[in-house]
Amino acid sequence: MSTDDSSRVVIGRGQGCDVQFPDHADDVSRVHAEARWMEQTGWIIVRDLGSVNGTEPARGASKGADGSVRLEPGQSVICGEQEVTFEQLRQSIEEKRAAEQRAREAEKADQRRRQWRIAAVVGFIGVALVAVAAGGWWYDRQQLLAEREALEKDLARIEQQADDAQQVVDRIDGARDDADELLEQEAIEQEDYKEEERIGPFLVNAEGTVTDTRTGLMWRRCPLGMRWADEGCEGMFDSYAWSRGDGEDAYTVNEVMRLINSEGGYAGYDDWRTPSIEEMLTLVAEDRGLRHEEAFLKSPPTYYWTASEWGPEETYWVVSFEDGQGYWHEPGWELPILPVREDERARR
Repeated sequence: MSTDDSSRVVIGRGQGCDVQFPDHADDVSRVHAEARWMEQTGWIIVRDLGSVNGTEPARGASKGADGSVRLEPGQSVICGEQEVTFEQLRQSIEEKRAAEQRAREAEKADQRRRQWRIAAVVGFIGVALVAVAAGGWWYDRQQLLAEREALEKDLARIEQQADDAQQVVDRIDGARDDADELLEQEAIEQEDYKEEERIGPFLVNAEGTVTDTRTGLMWRRCPLGMRWADEGCEGMFDSYAWSRGDGEDAYTVNEVMRLINSEGGYAGYDDWRTPSIEEMLTLVAEDRGLRHEEAFLKSPPTYYWTASEWGPEETYWVVSFEDGQGYWHEPGWELPILPVREDERARR
């Protein structure tokens, strides 16, 4: 499957969806499904993202063993009770590609303009200095110094942009190294758990939790809003943001975690929290998603918040359960949370 994000569109009622249904179409989930254009075959593959009412084929479309729907021209898919055609999805994907191409071209043009300005200012200063030295130039010295200061600021800003880009790479590498280091720590004593059910390194607890015996962390098996059943997570996950806009009354990430713990917690514990980027990366493998899918069966393959801030701006790291990668998002985005806590039993 292509990993080009411009070939992927999200279907739902939520803010930021590429194919967005109105709020009154409540049979469609806020983040219902995703559609990807397959360049080599000319198909569109639609995959459900944990919606309440499901995603089904229509007009001759086929459904694979993994639940994904394959569309060819003239076929369509039903999201809840809403029909979306191959042609509508193809147009949405092409519009997204075109918009991203325009953004890239605008960025390149902006970079060229900055380079031309710097070159022009440098050349102008050189000519001005020669003229001053010759004694025939009337240009005010203070103005010349101001132009020089502006040039230095432009150069400093360009250097800062390069540093910021390198910091992103360093932070991802560092977070993944920290996660690998956690997994390489000495294995915990397991004699007390020989008769317990296990999924790989995960000890299956009651009430929809698992304990990772490599790290000593207890995880909720489903994101907030979903419930654990015998066959995996059920229902629709809740989404939260780190900040709240004017006039909004929804809970933020920190507020909902405090509320859960103050009202008795979950599974008998009241010290749940949002995981760090290093902790979340222990659950996934790069370019492959979840390491042990059965431990988090039917958890949506989407982005999850971490409590780790990124870079100089107010942004936060997120981890994708689909490709195992770390990304960053602005605090106003609404995403699910997979709570975690330290399991003292695993540290004995």
